[in-house]
Amino acid sequence: MKNGVQALLDSLEKVGSEDWGKLREAAAGCHPWYKHEWWHNKYYRENPPNDGDMLQQPEKGNPEVPYQRELFYPSPASRFSLGSDEPVAYFSIDFGVNCCETIEQFASNPALPFKELSGYLGGQGNPTPGWRGYPLNFHLVSDTCILDVSSNSNLFLMILSRAGKVASDDIWKVFQSRGEEEKKATQRVSLCAKRVGFDGICYASVRAPVDVSMPTKNLVIFSRDKIRPGLPPNNRLQGTGGKSAARP
Repeated sequence: MKNGVQALLDSLEKVGSEDWGKLREAAAGCHPWYKHEWWHNKYYRENPPNDGDMLQQPEKGNPEVPYQRELFYPSPASRFSLGSDEPVAYFSIDFGVNCCETIEQFASNPALPFKELSGYLGGQGNPTPGWRGYPLNFHLVSDTCILDVSSNSNLFLMILSRAGKVASDDIWKVFQSRGEEEKKATQRVSLCAKRVGFDGICYASVRAPVDVSMPTKNLVIFSRDKIRPGLPPNNRLQGTGGKSAARP
């Protein structure tokens, strides 16, 4: 019997142009991810008064202005990236989940309780002593083409299951695994999706607290020209003058 990774890779090879066309059509008509705001965060060395419009020192790389930071980097070890060479940017649909993705203490805990996360969000404790996060929010342009792999019953999973004659749950387990081999396999999905015209992938976080229901969608974007700062147009909270509502 094939393991989940091999089942995914074999199924992916059998997805034809007609099915990819159906997926692009579904992306255009059914999942307007451009109506949501998407959160991005990055951490810099504590440097009072922690001015996000001045140069700050990130954990890796050269000093940069946090609110003008580069979003796109190659991410060779990450889920649904484009591997070692092509840059991508990652976002979360919920600020709390974004903290789970970007704060190591949360990200490394597969049994993270909501109490721990909610305490941090409420100002209790600091899991990143010596570092300051600079969250920003963004939105997608309306013609962005996103492949939805965020649930185990969506069209893409059904197409993969049929193409490879495998259970969709076997493929879903790969998408939800924290294992290195499984994460590498999801990169093949992204490479195929980009090749046939998708601008990114929406997928379910595996970092969210295990004991609460909350928005858990993450977004990986391949194209710089598909993401814009601030809230989406016509958002009821609009009125920030184009600046991110996430600034402290």
